[in-house]
Amino acid sequence: MTRENKLKADESLIIKPYYVYVLVDPLCNNDVFYVGKGKSQRGFDHLKDALKPDIADTSKIVRIRSILEKDSEPLVRVIARFDTQEESFAVESVLIHWVYGYDALSNEQSGHGSRYVRPKLRGLDISLPSIDIPKKIKMIGTMTNGYLQDKIDNHLRLNHAEMMQDLYDFLNARDVSLNPDGVAFLESGRYLAIIIQLNMSANLVLQITDSEKHSIIPNLRSVSDRKEDRESFTHFVASVFGVESNNYGRYAKLSGWKQLKISVEEHETIYQLVANTLDY
Repeated sequence: MTRENKLKADESLIIKPYYVYVLVDPLCNNDVFYVGKGKSQRGFDHLKDALKPDIADTSKIVRIRSILEKDSEPLVRVIARFDTQEESFAVESVLIHWVYGYDALSNEQSGHGSRYVRPKLRGLDISLPSIDIPKKIKMIGTMTNGYLQDKIDNHLRLNHAEMMQDLYDFLNARDVSLNPDGVAFLESGRYLAIIIQLNMSANLVLQITDSEKHSIIPNLRSVSDRKEDRESFTHFVASVFGVESNNYGRYAKLSGWKQLKISVEEHETIYQLVANTLDY
């Protein structure tokens, strides 16, 4: 094999593509000031950004420029490599929160799944909900056929529980009247849902199916299966939204949302639509 062919063969070798890296200040005892994850040359993009005059002065960029002004440059060091993005997400969050501490870094984002990583400042003296004490997703509705385990497994595989919790937290921070039980499974696990209280007869329910499209499907639902509640719900959706109820007054479709095909991660768009719906 010629040297040229050997180089091409070496370049074609596939190593673990995803990695977690740190930016290190060599002028300050190799202090780690940023944790990131990526692939290819992502770790070096921050240095390139700092050289661009139109890039805003974030905490990270200011630190890098300070190092460059002293005729040095940050060290980019890979901590670990992984086969999947999910693995790199997990390690990134652990490094940010438990190893270095979010407050000690220049990261603007707290990391994917960070709510399930113990913050370094909290220490080990107290137990933390959702970390030391597992939080189970509530199952709502009649389960005559038992749990749809394949649906539940798909939701978890697609990271829908985390996505929906992010949306729940986003809406909660904007004082939307959410069900205090948090994200829940509906219809034996067919949907993951966020329930928003409209009035005494109706809820606005944001549902996501076990599909890789991650689309939010909004429905209006009766607050209960009681006959009087279903009758009240039927009257409400007809008089206010001009739609008919389905399944003997148990739910009604908001078809306008479905046509928009909104992803669960489009938080601001969803909030605006929720606000418009609540402003009936």
